[in-house]
Amino acid sequence: MQPLENLRDPDNCALQAILSICPTEIGIYRSTLVFNFYKTTTEHDRDAKDLCTIEKHITVRCGDSELISELKPATKYAPRSNAISDVPKFCYVPGVSPAEANVVYRIPVPLAWKSNLSARKISAIGSELKRLGSAVSFRSYARYFKLLLTLELDQMEKSIKAFDIFDPGATLNIEQSPCGLTLHRLRVPGLAENRPSVQRGSYVLASKSDSCSNDRQRLWYQGIAHKVELDSVLLAFHPKFDYSEGQEVDIRFTCNHMALRLQRQGLKFMKAVSRQVIFPEAGDPLQPALPRTALFEPQSMLNTEQNNAISNVLQMRPG
Repeated sequence: MQPLENLRDPDNCALQAILSICPTEIGIYRSTLVFNFYKTTTEHDRDAKDLCTIEKHITVRCGDSELISELKPATKYAPRSNAISDVPKFCYVPGVSPAEANVVYRIPVPLAWKSNLSARKISAIGSELKRLGSAVSFRSYARYFKLLLTLELDQMEKSIKAFDIFDPGATLNIEQSPCGLTLHRLRVPGLAENRPSVQRGSYVLASKSDSCSNDRQRLWYQGIAHKVELDSVLLAFHPKFDYSEGQEVDIRFTCNHMALRLQRQGLKFMKAVSRQVIFPEAGDPLQPALPRTALFEPQSMLNTEQNNAISNVLQMRPG
């Protein structure tokens, strides 16, 4: 909208705004329309104290009303409550990992990542992030993002507790893999939407529902995901996991740290990267001095066609 110069008496003036919307799909669209009014019309004379803001929340229904009522959710969404208020520290019987999963988890995890952060610790990290974020430099870059990764993991550990299966517990179906390994199929509601996120190599903790009510005294078994399907996951437990079909087990989900480990490894190697890569300056583009660290051997992991494709990409001119 253009500035209005003739609103001398706002109390006796009516302003009509016509909003044109061109939706491309059927459904319900929600947005917010904001009007900003200033006493002065010139932009350089405007003061925040003279600002008057009016917000209008707009809801637009696009499509036939019968079709919209047919597509709407059957029940109102209600977030799942946490079954357990905190994550207890307990030991578990390790499960059986997939063959390639042993290569994935090489990057060490800081000790602070292995326990929930207290409110005081989170507040201290937030204060340091605010201090570093005001002027992030090449020297403080790695520290700044390491703190962000610490908070991200802490939030992930707290959020995933909402998907634990307790009271009633879950039942498992026993199957045999082609290589003769005993697998237990766990059906997980919301798995297709990554609620929770379970990947190959991730693990859950299982304990029989009729065992001791104290989590610290219960015997937990680690079930490692060998195959993830649309709404179920195949887990491999230790052979000592004595389970009979129909029994209920309590399930705890855990976070997959793979992405955060790789990000932390990238910050570790940042010291060997040229400053121009992180904070480029105006001028001719420079070739970055990347660290000479072989994270993996491509010849042993890629076939001939993949190696040729990578060689052709590396030989292309930038831009």
